[in-house]
Amino acid sequence: MEPTTTWTLRNRKAGWAQSWHWTGSLPGRYFPRVEAGRYESTTVATCGDVTLESTHELRVKEKTRAGTVSKGEWKKIRKGMTRAKVKAIVGSNGRDASTVGKKTTVTYDMMPFYRWSHVVYRNGKVVDKEWNVAHD
Repeated sequence: MEPTTTWTLRNRKAGWAQSWHWTGSLPGRYFPRVEAGRYESTTVATCGDVTLESTHELRVKEKTRAGTVSKGEWKKIRKGMTRAKVKAIVGSNGRDASTVGKKTTVTYDMMPFYRWSHVVYRNGKVVDKEWNVAHD
């Protein structure tokens, strides 16, 4: 049995809400392009007789060229570089660092809203990188 899901994004200050509905797994949807600000995100999923609801407050920040990685900066990142050297090139520490074993993956945002890049570090040095990663 596949779940049915409704996701509602609400901007109370502007007085609007928009909902998306689907059955099964997430249908390749990315976060919609919205103005910077605070939002309420509510997801309701039903599978059989079970319904779960989750509500979160979201803060959408404006992406700027200063806070994102460019293709030119990306090309300068080389295996063996330290995270400090990558920061000097990109201009930020990235976000959402996750560590599995001895490898740490760091996300660097790109200008298109739903795209990002990854740099993988082992023992503090670049061992791999992925350009133009998307979640759909």
